[in-house]
This record gives sequence, C-alpha cells and structure tokens, in this order.
Amino acid sequence: MTCPKGWTFLRAHSVNGLICALAPRHLQIWNPTTRRFTSSLKNLWTDSVSFLGYDPIGGTYKVLSLPAYPSHADNQPRAQTLGGAQESWRVVQGLTDHAPFRRSGQQCINGVLYYLASPDLSVCNQFLVRFHVRSEKLTRIDVPWTRCCLLMASEGKLVSVLSLGDDITMWTLEEDAEKAEWSCIRRKLPFPSYDPVSETWLELMGINDAGEFIYVQSAVEKEIPFHILYFMQRGTASEESWLKELLMTNLGAGMDSETNLWISHRESLVFLLI
Repeated sequence: MTCPKGWTFLRAHSVNGLICALAPRHLQIWNPTTRRFTSSLKNLWTDSVSFLGYDPIGGTYKVLSLPAYPSHADNQPRAQTLGGAQESWRVVQGLTDHAPFRRSGQQCINGVLYYLASPDLSVCNQFLVRFHVRSEKLTRIDVPWTRCCLLMASEGKLVSVLSLGDDITMWTLEEDAEKAEWSCIRRKLPFPSYDPVSETWLELMGINDAGEFIYVQSAVEKEIPFHILYFMQRGTASEESWLKELLMTNLGAGMDSETNLWISHRESLVFLLI
C-alpha cells in the first residue's frame, strides 16, 4: 500500500489495528486492514506530535497531541475523543513544558499511554510520561537510563530497550497502586548487528506477543532480499538462545527507503470518524 505523500509514522504503535499517521498540518487514523484513512484532524501547532490511545473500559479511542518543542507559547497538551460525535480539543492537566521524543515510540497498555520526553529534548534529562486515557491525566515517572531507548510491550508490561552494538539492555516497569519501579536485565545478540549481505545495520523494531525480539535492516535495497530476524532468549543471559530468519524480496526502491514495521498488529474493521 502506498502511503500518502508527506505522511510519517514516527514508530507509531498499532492500537487494536489502528495507527496514527502524522502530516505537517493534520493527522489521520489509518486502518491497514481496510486501507482507509479517517477524515483529517487539524493540528493545533505547526510542529506537533500526536499519539493514539484506547480506553478498554469505555471502549473509546483518544488522540493526545502536544507541541514538538516546549518553548511554544501555548504548550498545554490536548486530548480529543474519536467517534461519531462532534468533539473538540480539551486541555490535559498534570504535566506541561515537556517535549516528546519522536523516535522512541509509544505504547498503550491497559488504558495507559506511555511515551518518553524531556524539558529540553536532551536524553540526559528524559523521563517517562504516563497518560491515563480514561481520566485524561498526565503523570511523570523517573527513568534510570540516559541514552536513546525504545518503548515496547512485553507480557503486558512496559519495557524500555537499549540496543547498542551487539548488546541489549531492558528495563521493565513494575507498577502497583503506590509506586513505580524498574527492573533491569541484559542480553547478548546471537548474531552481529551489522549485516554484511545488505551492508546495513540491523535495527531493533520491537518485541512480539511471543517474546521474540525482531530486528530488520535499517535500509531497503530492491535487489537484495529483506531480512527479518526473530530472536528469543529466556531466563538468564547464559541460557541458549534461538534465532529464525524471514527473507522477503522485491521490497523498496532504494537505500533511502524507510522501514516501518508494526509488531503484533491485529486486523480490524474499525473505522473512526473525527
């Protein structure tokens, strides 16, 4: 399927089969199963970042939108419910003056949307933002890392992953009613992170429902098969890991093609009106 010109996904997470697509002045919700986009929802800022969340209790989808840079005069995040009724943007309470990290991804787990941000776009000052889709409240959680990480979901929990060279470091968020803590484990890749066949680096894209780490080539070449590597390692780092590989051909038109991969995507016939 051809993506409309100018649209980007910024590691968008598939929420019940729906994906938030961004353009300079508006956003749409994309359903890959039906190949349909919703009508446009106008951005509130010239440069903004928007996330899609789902409330399983009320069965509602909401978009959280905020300016890409905290220096904007109007920097209060907004939320809007998607559906048949005419809805307007509502100011979200709890946390302002923060800029979301565009390429760290986001995850919506059990009615809570998570993303990474900082006051000044510095990774050294980053923190985790938790948006409760139903109550529309933002809260902050401190993080133990100072590098560029990716947010993923594994076994119903939020995981922040740092893939550096042939090493993986994973922080899992352990939440209860009173506090949030992080547990950490480290893994070693069973393959080199550089692919000599395609002459590109292998990039971690996510963790699927089976607990497999999925790596793909960072660029797509038309004449070279596209590699998708599935890697699983359970228990301690010394236990045996296993690897499987999927080859796909005739993908992309050149090395400048960008790869978008949605992990554990589910087919859906939902169509949301804005």
